[in-house]
Amino acid sequence: ATPARSRPSPSTRGRFPGLQRFPYLSILFLCDFMLAFAGNIMGEPGYVFVLGLIVWLLYERGWFKSEEPKRWACVGALAGFIVLLRSIGFVAPIALFLELALTRRWRAALWFSLGTAAAVLPFTLYLVTHIGQVSFYSSYWALRMQGGVLAALAGALQSSHLYLKGLTCLTAFYLPAWASPTGVLEYAFMAAGLVLFCAGAWMGRRSSLHRVLAYYCLGHFMVIAGYVYQAPRYVVPMLPAFVFLCLEGLRRIVPERFHSRALVTAAILALATNAPGLLQTVRTSLHQPLVVPHAAYDWLKAHAGPEDRVVSMD
Repeated sequence: ATPARSRPSPSTRGRFPGLQRFPYLSILFLCDFMLAFAGNIMGEPGYVFVLGLIVWLLYERGWFKSEEPKRWACVGALAGFIVLLRSIGFVAPIALFLELALTRRWRAALWFSLGTAAAVLPFTLYLVTHIGQVSFYSSYWALRMQGGVLAALAGALQSSHLYLKGLTCLTAFYLPAWASPTGVLEYAFMAAGLVLFCAGAWMGRRSSLHRVLAYYCLGHFMVIAGYVYQAPRYVVPMLPAFVFLCLEGLRRIVPERFHSRALVTAAILALATNAPGLLQTVRTSLHQPLVVPHAAYDWLKAHAGPEDRVVSMD
């Protein structure tokens, strides 16, 4: 007899059964912070899409339980493509490799690594050949250490505060719509976000999905906290995973019979605080004329020759 095929582990939406799925999806997608980035000609929208595709393939389609080399090479190539989109994307393949290594999935880890290397190494070798570095950003990391270790730690703490405040007060839940996120209110929301995230990660520690997303979030946060420059867009690739783990934490803390009510309440609060920004973004998008700056291209057309090489950091 052929053994019954095991059911794939549910992906993130599968963790929210029935009507609970709609509050979860509304919190993810009806967020003005994310919507404002959706149409940008930047790496973040593609980054979030490919990361979601990887999670879907692994946990909705059941690829994580597979030992087929081609599947793991494909996932590795997708993870490598994230690195090409944004250098900080290297935390995604590291999180997945860590999960495979800790669960002793060495065959899967090998093919995953080969797929990642196939995507990343050609461009890395190009950089080493042309600029003598494996990344454009080496010099930027050196700036963090210019004032010594204590100054670097102080800068990292300041950035940690900035990004944690953003994740908990200025994104899925946009606190300024109701009150200025300062003082006790600010720290209360930051503490609540941390508690929910830790609860979701810890109580889901037996789930590979939760472990991978927790590794990813922690790694991403440490990198942006340590980086010398600050920008809101740095948290965009982390926000969906952070929201998922926070909502999982909410469901772990609240008694099961109140799960749906808790999620609906969270969705109503999130939408109520995001509604003004969402309306403004949509209104601007529909009425603002399309302007494409072209001064740089005009300059190149006037000054560059056929034999010239144009190099851009990004």
